[in-house]
Amino acid sequence: MHLLNLIRSKTGAQHTALHTHPLLIHLTSKTITHEIFTEIMTRFYGFHTGITNELKVNKFCQPYDDLFASTIDHLERDLALLQISLEDVAIYKPHKDLNTQEALWAYLYLLLGSSLGGKVIHKSLIENLSTYTSEYTFFQTSSNAPYTWKDFIVMLDKKTLNLNHEEIAAIAQNLFSGLYEWMENK
Repeated sequence: MHLLNLIRSKTGAQHTALHTHPLLIHLTSKTITHEIFTEIMTRFYGFHTGITNELKVNKFCQPYDDLFASTIDHLERDLALLQISLEDVAIYKPHKDLNTQEALWAYLYLLLGSSLGGKVIHKSLIENLSTYTSEYTFFQTSSNAPYTWKDFIVMLDKKTLNLNHEEIAAIAQNLFSGLYEWMENK
């Protein structure tokens, strides 16, 4: 739990900023529209595709390829339901190289946290957007997601024992900031 607490303390401001972003605030309010949801999903797809493309070239990420593939698959299915062509979606280019194990764990924190939040958002969208149905997956809300937040917490300290925890937290901070900027300026 040491690393989890460190990441949370280092990313707190970025996490709060992201949740209060003008686009994302609509997810949990009654102001969500189909157009806003479409914009949010295209940005999430572009961001997560860009990050996973960077990470997949590293052999140490291979144990998590199923998680990356599942994430992109869920997002692609949501975009298909929204009738968005993948060719029309801009792909995020990370500001820094993500060629370290520290970067992998920082991204897993962001990804699996987003998946956890996706369950709450999924319920809210069904309640607040009449055109939204349970067909949408919003990340990995299905029961067959390869990893859960609980799985991640169990793995985090064990698998990162010999890694630089400060670096993981700093990269997570940069990833949150990068996602915010991507939501802002895509």
